[in-house]
Parts: sequence; C-alpha cells; structure tokens
Amino acid sequence: MDRREYLATVAATGLISVSGCAEADTIVDTLGGSHTTGKKQSFEGVEFTPTKYVLTDSMSRNFEMNSNSVDASQGATFILTHLSVVHKGDSEQQFPQVQTTNDVRLYYDEDRVTSSMMDDAAQSYTVDGETLTSYGTALREKEATHGVYPGTEVDGWIVHEIASNFDPEKLELHVIWNNQPLMEGEETQKWTYTEDSETAIDDVEEGNTLTEI
Repeated sequence: MDRREYLATVAATGLISVSGCAEADTIVDTLGGSHTTGKKQSFEGVEFTPTKYVLTDSMSRNFEMNSNSVDASQGATFILTHLSVVHKGDSEQQFPQVQTTNDVRLYYDEDRVTSSMMDDAAQSYTVDGETLTSYGTALREKEATHGVYPGTEVDGWIVHEIASNFDPEKLELHVIWNNQPLMEGEETQKWTYTEDSETAIDDVEEGNTLTEI
C-alpha cells in the first residue's frame, strides 16, 4: 500500500493548512479552538501559520556552492512543513527561531520528534525538481533572526524524518513564544495534522499562502 492509499484509510482531524487555495480544510489547535483555513494564531501581533506539508523519500540539500542528495532511512519519510509568519503588530517582536532557541517543534503521539534538519545549513531543499527555501534561510534573508518590526513577512520550510506509516492524527506542531530562560509570558500554540493538508510537490506554490483576514 503506498502512502496516499494509506492516508485515504485514516480519518481526518483538524490540521494546519491551506493547499494552495483559499478554501478547504479546517485548522484545529489542540487547545480546543478551531479556525477555518487562512486564520492564523497570533502572539503580540505576530501571526504564525503552518499551511501544508509535503512527503518525500529523497531530496537534495542545496548550499551556496553545491548540493547533495539524501534518502530517508528504511521505513521512514521526510516531512516538509511550510510556515508563514507575518508581523502585523505595532512594536518590535521576535519571530520563532529554529537554531538559537528551537521554538518550533514536532511531536508524534506526545513524543518529540528529534530527527530534524531545522538547524541545517542548507539554503533550500529540492524535491522532484521543486526548490523549497528553508525556514532558517528565509529568516536570515529577511534579517529576522533578531527583533523585527511591523510589515516583516517570512515563508519557509522545516524538515523532519518520521516513520512512513505515521498517523496524521498523532502528529502535532508546537510553537513556543518567549522561549527564553526565566522569561515571563511564555506561550505554546499547537496545531494537528491531517492527510487533507498533504500537498503534492507539483502543487506547491511558494509565496502564495498568506491570506488576509
């Protein structure tokens, strides 16, 4: 049974997503609230949206001078999740980071998924001819690795390796705000995945996922 046949047998829960259009799925956070696609969870004026995900058994990691191909481990798959972040507030804020404070985390069945490339030095990933900018690179390109001001927008991808027979209902993305030692006001926002938010690589259109509210 291939991946899509397997997913067709799994019951849908709420996810995280837009699939390149303004209709479709429902975003459901694990705190009990629900949001239609295009609605974002916000913190201090910064709106964060995991929009969709892509599965692949192999890809290329692209650097400034070269690239190298990588294959998922036996029985595993790479899951690439697209993140959109936009500052609509009125003061300097910090975007979630993936290298310094590790603010974006993936959990499966309540256990943290530690096999990731979120701190990868690769500038982008190529899957079946489509190149996806890494979230870390997108932060650096927008000078968003430190405090940013209103109007700043970042779109990029994070990568994890998970079991290929994973159940989307058990997969959660967590974002931690104010994730600093002894920092007051820490807040965690959560989303769950569904098979409906899986996007074929041919349907990925970067820079087209933000929806005005």
